[in-house]
Amino acid sequence: MKEIAFYPGVKEHDFPHLPQEYKIPLVNAIEGIRKGKISGSPLERELGDYGCKKLYLSTPEESNQQEQNKASGLPVNQGVDFAGGYRLVYREAKVRGKEAIVLVSVGPRKGSEVYRAAMSRLKAQANAAWEATKKTQPTNSRISPSPPTTQTRAAHRPQPKSAGGRGL
Repeated sequence: MKEIAFYPGVKEHDFPHLPQEYKIPLVNAIEGIRKGKISGSPLERELGDYGCKKLYLSTPEESNQQEQNKASGLPVNQGVDFAGGYRLVYREAKVRGKEAIVLVSVGPRKGSEVYRAAMSRLKAQANAAWEATKKTQPTNSRISPSPPTTQTRAAHRPQPKSAGGRGL
């Protein structure tokens, strides 16, 4: 079973501000992800570059509606509004050498608040890691590399090899 880890701010800010009706569904969602029973949808753009996924959090009423729809042969999400509501943003990673589910952000989808918080936390961690690596570099270095950005991460992705080693 995978470990559970948290980005700074999840326990201190996100959990206390989560409406009561979403707290039990959040715990159930985390356990489902941890046990491999459910998986979120991959996110796009920058959050996708970090390997983040999103999971919709449903209130008990929304879950009941989904179950009724399923039993009646209706589309599962008919009458359930996912445009608003709350989301869990997480990623899978190794933490202290163990496979883990790392919670990045939990919050309202409205205004993309949950996604902005996730991006802010990921960038803060990347910058902190960058600063830590600068401290281990020799002090007489003539070239000071710039901090990582989405563009530099994209530039360092493996490129497909061309036929015969020649450019096309």
